[in-house]
Amino acid sequence: MFSFKQFTAMLSEAELRNGAGERHTKKYITPYIGYKETHVLNSDHEGLGEGSRVSVHGTSVEGSGKNKQYYAIASSAGSRKRYKIPFGKIEKPTLKYNDEHAHVKIWNHMVNSGIANDKEAMSLELERAKKDKNHPLNFNRAEEKGFIGMKGKKTKLHEPSYYEQLSNAIDTVHALANHPHFRKAVQEKHAATVTGSSKKGQVSELWRSHNSTEGTSKTDIAIINPKSKAKGIRISLKGGSNSQLMSAGPEENAAVHDYATRQMLNQSPRYSGLSDAEKKRVHSEIMGHVEKANEVANTARNAPKSSMDRLKLEAQEHMNKIEKEHPALNPFLRREAATGEGKFGKDSPHTAAYIVKSSHGNRAPIVQPVDKINFQGPKIRAAKSKDPEKARTLNFKLDETK
Repeated sequence: MFSFKQFTAMLSEAELRNGAGERHTKKYITPYIGYKETHVLNSDHEGLGEGSRVSVHGTSVEGSGKNKQYYAIASSAGSRKRYKIPFGKIEKPTLKYNDEHAHVKIWNHMVNSGIANDKEAMSLELERAKKDKNHPLNFNRAEEKGFIGMKGKKTKLHEPSYYEQLSNAIDTVHALANHPHFRKAVQEKHAATVTGSSKKGQVSELWRSHNSTEGTSKTDIAIINPKSKAKGIRISLKGGSNSQLMSAGPEENAAVHDYATRQMLNQSPRYSGLSDAEKKRVHSEIMGHVEKANEVANTARNAPKSSMDRLKLEAQEHMNKIEKEHPALNPFLRREAATGEGKFGKDSPHTAAYIVKSSHGNRAPIVQPVDKINFQGPKIRAAKSKDPEKARTLNFKLDETK
C-alpha cells in the first residue's frame, strides 16, 4: 500500500496501475464526501490558492491505462462553484484525537483505577477497553470533545487516532504518576481537566499596553484536588517535533519582547549591573527592532502573494539583529512563550508551572517544573500565514525543538 504522498505523486504523473487509484479513492476521498472543508490544496488551482480548504462532493475519472487521471469535484468555503481538482493537488485530511483530551482521559481513568504507576497494567486496561463497548475508554463511549477534523464531529474515521493517542498518553501519565511532585495527586486521586484553548485569561497591563488582548491559557491540563480551592498543578503539554511555544501576531510579539527584555535586564549577569540609563537604552534598541519587524508584518496584510517571501525575509532581518546583538534574550523569550508568566502573572491558573514533553516516537516523556528548565533553543522566526486566502499579517514563531 502506498503512502498518501507517494500516491499523490503517482497520480500527478498519471502512472496508476493495478487498481491503486480506486483503492485510494475509497480510502482518502469517498469517506469525506458531504463533510465540510475536509481537504487542503497543496498548490494553486484555478484561482484557489495553496492552503485553501475545500469540501469534496464527488469524483471523476478521465482517460485509461497509463493516462488515467483522478479528480475530486470540490468547492471552497462560501462558494457554489465546483472545481475539478487532480488528486495530486489535495492533501490527506487531518483527522485526529486531541492529545490533551487523551492525557486527561488516561490520567483520570488510570488514577481512579489505582494503576497509574504501572505501565503494563495501563496498557492491558486499554486493550480491554478496545474490546468492551461499555468500557469508559472505548471509542463508542467517547464524547464529541477532542476530535479534530470534520468540523469537530466525531466519526468512525477518528477511531484509529483515538486509540493511538490514548496509547501514547500512557507513557506520559506513567511518568507523571512516578514524579515526586505528582505523587500526592495520584494518592488522593486528583482529577485532570483540559484547559488550553477553551479557557481565556485576563492579560496583564503590559500586554494591554501593546493592544495584545488574546488570552488563550498556557496551561493545557490542570490536575486539581476537587476538595481544595487551590489552582492545582498547571501543565503545558508539548507533543512531537513540530510543536511550538509561540505563534504570535505583531501585538503579541511586541508584548513578549517587552517583558522578556525587562527580565533579561534584571536577571542576566551581563545586563543586571548596568545603570538605569543604559538599561533604558538597551530596552529601546530592542523594541525599535521589534517595531520595525512588526511594521513589515502588518504590511503583509494587504500585500500581493508574490511579495510574501520578501516581506518574511525583511521581518526576519530585524529579528536576527536582536539575536546577534543580544543573544542572552533568547531564553527569556522562550520562557515567557512557554509559561505566560508576564502575560497572566505567575499565580494565574493560566500560567504553566510544569512543561511536560509527551512521549513521541522513540522519545521518552519529560516532566519538568519551569524553574528547572534550561530555556535555550531555536530562535524566533518570521512566518507567513497558513491561510493565504485571507488577509493576514506575518507572525512570529518559537519552535519547541529544532
